[in-house]
Amino acid sequence: MSIAELCGMVVRANEKYTELVKKEIAFQLTCDLDLSTRHVYALLSVLNNLVANAVEAIPLSGWIHLRAELDGGDLVFTVTQMTFARRRSCSRAEAEKFVSSHIILCFLVK
Repeated sequence: MSIAELCGMVVRANEKYTELVKKEIAFQLTCDLDLSTRHVYALLSVLNNLVANAVEAIPLSGWIHLRAELDGGDLVFTVTQMTFARRRSCSRAEAEKFVSSHIILCFLVK
């Protein structure tokens, strides 16, 4: 399975999870890679767990960005989460004022 397809599955699953827990979270996916993996279930499990944790860390509304990119010989996954404090929604410029957290996961590409 391609890395892009796998990341798309993670985002779609967590969009549904967000609806289930009645939160307003915007998701962004950046993955312009032409790579595949045989370790679909392991990688899917790890990425889904990281993104689901980001969903759970947002009280009401926020934004989550899943990015996959190559950095030299490493495949780097970054999950960024922003919480919109006590507000249902706000602009991207306003969101930059709020605290965010990043989780970075690296794999060696052979």
